Amino acid sequence: MSKPETIVIQQCTRDQVASVVFLHQRCIRTGFLSRLGPRFLAELYKSIGRSPYSKVFVAVDPGAQKAAGFAACSQDTAAMYRHILFRRGVLFFFLLLPRAFLPNNLKFICETLFYPHKAKEEDATRNGTGGSRPAAEGRTVEPRAELLSIAVSGDSRGKGVGRQLLAALESYLRENGAASYKTVTFSTDCDSNAFYTKCGFVLQKQVVHHGNVLNQYVKVLAK
Repeated sequence: MSKPETIVIQQCTRDQVASVVFLHQRCIRTGFLSRLGPRFLAELYKSIGRSPYSKVFVAVDPGAQKAAGFAACSQDTAAMYRHILFRRGVLFFFLLLPRAFLPNNLKFICETLFYPHKAKEEDATRNGTGGSRPAAEGRTVEPRAELLSIAVSGDSRGKGVGRQLLAALESYLRENGAASYKTVTFSTDCDSNAFYTKCGFVLQKQVVHHGNVLNQYVKVLAK
């Protein structure tokens, strides 16, 4: 019996963006971004991959010649958004314009854009720093680094693909000075919550975003 092909983790290329968009739409159906269409998602993932503050990793199955999964992460989500808006804000404006006035979309777009700043303010308030001083001893500081999205195709689940993607992005984050990183998922998504718990994430808090209750997890990176 021949040995199965090993999954290869690599940075997303331009030719692989369509596969990332397909996986996002197929696997991440409950998020707001899926409502914005494939063209928007393609440009978003291209921008994340090109930003100096973020990366998109793809798990490639050489035997099947297709993407088995992907993960996008940032060293600093607020800095990533600023960079993307500065470089490609006009393009995203025109991509969003036809959908901006559909029910709730304008509200959701604004919440998404201001999410990193809101999270920073909430963290400063919770820690009593006012955003200008280090957190008091014994109080947590919210990581700037973040797992933005992760998805694995249905026929590749249960094979360790998600863990391999996490290993690649964690190596990238450590190399860029991150000591920990965060991620959020719907509180009702049992599979995602179980996956993060098994992979060493710790539930930090619950937040309300786009009217949904999300669990925010944090993982400390081993040195």
